[in-house]
Amino acid sequence: MTAPHKCNYIVFSNNKSKSDDDDLEIKLLGIKINKNESPTFLGIRFDKHLSFKNQLDYLKQACMKRVNVLKVLSNKSWGLSVKTLNQVYNSLIRSLLEYSSIIYPCFSLTNLSLLGRIQFKCLKIINRKSKFCSNNEIKDTPNYISIQDRFDELNLRYIQKNIMSNNEILIDLINEYWSYSESRDLSKQTLFCKYKNKLRTIKN
Repeated sequence: MTAPHKCNYIVFSNNKSKSDDDDLEIKLLGIKINKNESPTFLGIRFDKHLSFKNQLDYLKQACMKRVNVLKVLSNKSWGLSVKTLNQVYNSLIRSLLEYSSIIYPCFSLTNLSLLGRIQFKCLKIINRKSKFCSNNEIKDTPNYISIQDRFDELNLRYIQKNIMSNNEILIDLINEYWSYSESRDLSKQTLFCKYKNKLRTIKN
């Protein structure tokens, strides 16, 4: 059943100034649909410029609360091993970051570095290292994988799985992407832009 009071809309635009199209008179079943500057769809928080700043702000706040939990559990009085703390990190924090992996290619380098800092902070706590120890030292710890590499792994696995299962929606999106990307410069980085060369290999 359609519920107009549960619906809202957002206008996506590159224009940073207020547009005449910002306030539209959209109705469903005679009821006006409200505008929402930060709608959430399937756990992803959007903004009008598609910068995903709202999602990054949410991740930062949510992760830092969980980092504090990890910090408490890392106290030696709890007697938890590094392996157990890693499992806690993967369950509470990395899983939260991974849910946004599908939009990771759209993040700016600044925002990506923010996610990297969260990861290094957690790994220093897990390995009971000083907060002043270098990130290179953390990279030398067993089973280290950067959050960016983990995102790449998840996204490529997702794309490959859907191509192999002949998912018509994803295949149509990929074909549409080829038709645009081969003929013009794209101003916005997308999921497919990030994996363009690997898409050719998977598809063949």
